[in-house]
Amino acid sequence: MIYKRGIVCFFFIFSAFIAFSQDAPRWFSNREAVYPSTHYITGLGDGNTPEEAHVRALAHISMYFNTTVQAHTGLLAAYHESSTNGKTGYTHNTALSESALVNSQADFFGVTFEPPYTDRKKTVYVLAKINRAEALGIYDTRIMSAMSQASDIVAKNENSRNPYAANKKLRNAHSIAELAAGYVNMAVLIDSASASRYAPVTALVSRIGAAIEDNKKRMTVIITLNDDRVNSLALKTAAIFSEEGFVVVDSDGTYHALLNVILNENKTQNYHTVQPLVDITFKLNGGESLARFQNEYAVFRHVNLNDAIGRALRNIEQDFFDDFAGQVRRIEE
Repeated sequence: MIYKRGIVCFFFIFSAFIAFSQDAPRWFSNREAVYPSTHYITGLGDGNTPEEAHVRALAHISMYFNTTVQAHTGLLAAYHESSTNGKTGYTHNTALSESALVNSQADFFGVTFEPPYTDRKKTVYVLAKINRAEALGIYDTRIMSAMSQASDIVAKNENSRNPYAANKKLRNAHSIAELAAGYVNMAVLIDSASASRYAPVTALVSRIGAAIEDNKKRMTVIITLNDDRVNSLALKTAAIFSEEGFVVVDSDGTYHALLNVILNENKTQNYHTVQPLVDITFKLNGGESLARFQNEYAVFRHVNLNDAIGRALRNIEQDFFDDFAGQVRRIEE
């Protein structure tokens, strides 16, 4: 009786094993035979849902590149955005659904997925795979596109008469070229023999970096003021330009900041009054105005003239900082 029970149990176990083997796709039961590692990079993910399994499969793929999926998805978003008006930048949508996020990440890596497989225990499996040859083609296309875009920006801005505006664009080009270098790193991980043909990418990154540094040397500004009492305003002006990468000098430079502040003073019986007229301009040496702050203020009064001037200047400096600094940051050719 015990012997017969053993036969029955064995029959059921063996039948279940046969059924499982028949149901399980070959990529699950013998992955190397279907997707040999010489031609494919693969990652197996499991979870309670297909979406969860997709995410884990993609995470395994990303580990091959020694990086995080999220970081490279961000680079892809920045790259797509950079193709609009030559500017890099993006806003990450935290409300993006998990499945959409997986799809965008897969697109970046050149990943395709096998249809989900659910085993007898209701665990869902997904295989993510990269065809090495196809992936190299994807990265080659992206590298060429990024290189072309960055090179075009450099050609238009490398010897610009306005190095400040040019440097803004060159920094965008540098970001795009570095993205191309990131693609190169991934391509080389897929096929180390491809490294030699990507030397122009490194050269372009260096070239743009050198152009930015050369422009910084030309980004000098002279501040000229018509009244020593507005020296604190000159210091604030210098601080704004320094934050934007300029060197403030006391000899001939590329730009001029002209601080024309007229303090119309008057003495009444009990008060000193000051009514400022302000015209602060930022110009190229050739005279072209790049940013300007103008205002005619109401009367400031105090029993002491210096205090009246101090109150007036504090108001001017606050308005100037809010308005003028924003204009300087938005300058474009």
